Amino acid sequence: MGGVVRRGFVYSLLTRRVEEIVLTPSLRREVRETVAAMREMVERERMPDPPPSRRPCVHCEFRRFCNDVE
Repeated sequence: MGGVVRRGFVYSLLTRRVEEIVLTPSLRREVRETVAAMREMVERERMPDPPPSRRPCVHCEFRRFCNDVE
């Protein structure tokens, strides 16, 4: 325990492909910030703000849920 994670993997449900991601110090920091924001949303039971553009929504698995609450 206590080791440093140097890489991660992202799995795309759409393409069914796995992509390896090298975790640089800046990316590691960004991941920590994103996870902290997600935890806060769960704890406060708050939905995230909508994106400035709806383009990312096309492939998002939560699109139908968001459309229900907007």
